[in-house]
Amino acid sequence: MHNIRALKLLILLPLVLSLGSPGAFAKPTAPGGAIATVGDLMPAARHASLDRTIAELLSQHHYRQSSLDNRLS
Repeated sequence: MHNIRALKLLILLPLVLSLGSPGAFAKPTAPGGAIATVGDLMPAARHASLDRTIAELLSQHHYRQSSLDNRLS
């Protein structure tokens, strides 16, 4: 029983160290570095067009619009 606990610890320890170490050595970002403006984040006309197209496709193919058959259920 003691061997299983030690084996779990030996497996867990390298995992924790490998996942935690990149954050310990990361450089902090400079204040005022890469800050996006509102214009950069605004959706373009193409995004609005795609949004309408996707909404139309979803409303046409919604499960409530389809007949309930063996394939759907």
